[in-house]
Parts: sequence; C-alpha cells; structure tokens
Amino acid sequence: MNTRKALPITAVLLILALALATVGVGYGLWSKTLFISGIVETGKLDVTLSLDEVDEGALVLPANGLNPGFWEEDNDCDEDSADSDDCEVEGKEIAECTAVLLDEEGLVIGSIPPGGTVFGGQTIEITIENGYPSFNCWVQFNVRNDGSIPVRVFKPVISNPNPTQVTVDLVSGFHGPTLGDDSSCYHDNSYNPVGEYPQVDEDQLVNCVIHAHVNQAAAQDQTGDNAYTFAATVCAHQWNEEATYGECLFYAP
Repeated sequence: MNTRKALPITAVLLILALALATVGVGYGLWSKTLFISGIVETGKLDVTLSLDEVDEGALVLPANGLNPGFWEEDNDCDEDSADSDDCEVEGKEIAECTAVLLDEEGLVIGSIPPGGTVFGGQTIEITIENGYPSFNCWVQFNVRNDGSIPVRVFKPVISNPNPTQVTVDLVSGFHGPTLGDDSSCYHDNSYNPVGEYPQVDEDQLVNCVIHAHVNQAAAQDQTGDNAYTFAATVCAHQWNEEATYGECLFYAP
C-alpha cells in the first residue's frame, strides 16, 4: 500500500516558479542596443535674372554682315559696351524701350534705363512706348545661378501674340565686328550652336539678348491695354537630370 501523500497544488506551483527563476539566471545575458543615424543636407537650386542694358535704334548690320545689332561699339552711335544707348535715326529720341525686373511677388526691383545693372529678378517686362515701324530694341539680360548645384539653361522661349506687328526673337550668333562679339545665352558669352544647353555653375551666368522690331503692319496709337506685349520664358534644371526643350515649351505662357 502506497502511503506517500501528494504535494499540495500551491507547493507544486512554488517549485515550478523557483525552477523557472533558476533557468532564467542560467540563460541571462546583458545586452545593449546601438543606433545609427544619418544626416542628408540637400543643395539649393536657385536661378535669377539680371538686366544689363537696353539699346534702341535703327536696324544696323555689322561689318561682317551677320546678325543685326549695334551694341558693343559696332557703330558710331554706340561708343561703349556697358551702357544703354539711344541710336534712333537722325539722332531722334522718339520711341522709348524699357525693361523692368520683377521679384517673385511681381514687385518692381529696378529698371533699365535709367539705372545700372539690376540683379535678383524672376521676371522681365519689356515695354515699347511711342514705337514706330523700323524701330528696334535690344534687351541684354543674364541668367545667373544663385544656388549651390550646377544647372543647365535652355534657350529662352519667346511668346509673342502679335508677330505680324512686332517681331521678337532671341539674338544668336555674332553681332559685332569681331569674332568674339556674341551673346547667345551661352556660358561666359562664348558661342555655341543652338541646342547645346550650357552648364552654369554656382555664382556664374549666361548672357542673353532679346531683339524686338516694330513692323510696317503695326497700328498707330497702340497704348494701354491695346499695347503690343510679349514675354520670354527661361527654363533651367539641375545639370544631371534629363529634360527636353519641349518641357520648357510646356511652361511657356
């Protein structure tokens, strides 16, 4: 006859708890978690416009017969290459061409003439007052990289709703009497074929010239809301991204 007594259930549970505690001590391990953190500082893409010069006058062909223009000392009227000049026929001062630089909010930063070079704009507005057939205006401006990463600049897109009355184009190629006189929206004022978009590094710029010519078809007294208007869109993107001229056309007004 078996005389052993079964242990009370509380005693069994206490023994199991002590056994588990003993196992836990045997398998215990100190541990520490390490963390890796990183910081990515991105560059800045910032492209602005500046105004250099506004020249007025008759259509004058340089001695080499290439692109028309009279800046950079290529005729008797323009005696310098830095200031705005009025070279209308017979020394007249009838029409007035002005270019205004606007900030992101549309506020005027400055104008040429009468001031000197104006920097930091987002938009250029060009106005011809009291224009007449055969009057010409050349606006020299720059596209400057004020950011920290290189950019590529497309040839500006001209938006002109009245091409029959006023011809507006981007001057490309040579415009002066010597080989080095050119301004085609290319880096450091050096000539490149159309379609080769330049890379512009930080604090550098490309030079551009827009030419407007009032044609015989222009109507008289086109002032105020009836004045002929035109615009130019300049597209720039980071240098290592693929982009097409069609994308620039898409954003043009």
